[in-house]
Amino acid sequence: MKADETTKLKTPGELVDEVESLAQAAKNNHRLGESYVIQSNARVITSNAKNEIAIIDLTRKLEEFNQKAGDQTQKLISLTWAIVILTVLMLIGLGIQIWSG
Repeated sequence: MKADETTKLKTPGELVDEVESLAQAAKNNHRLGESYVIQSNARVITSNAKNEIAIIDLTRKLEEFNQKAGDQTQKLISLTWAIVILTVLMLIGLGIQIWSG
């Protein structure tokens, strides 16, 4: 296995194909020792596949959360500017009332 292949996340489909391939190899293998090793590898790969799928899902949820948080931040900035503008207008109106009267 090349170094860059170990760091690349596989898609869920690739992981399922790999697990099915190992499971089929275990079924086709009649020698108990080799079959046990293949089945162990299939369990480990299945566990890794579940972990990678969970990581992919978590990454997508974090991206969605970050997008929503960014949208909320923009709304909060707009609201803050609206409050500043209304406060300035209120102070100008108060100044006009004081000077006129």
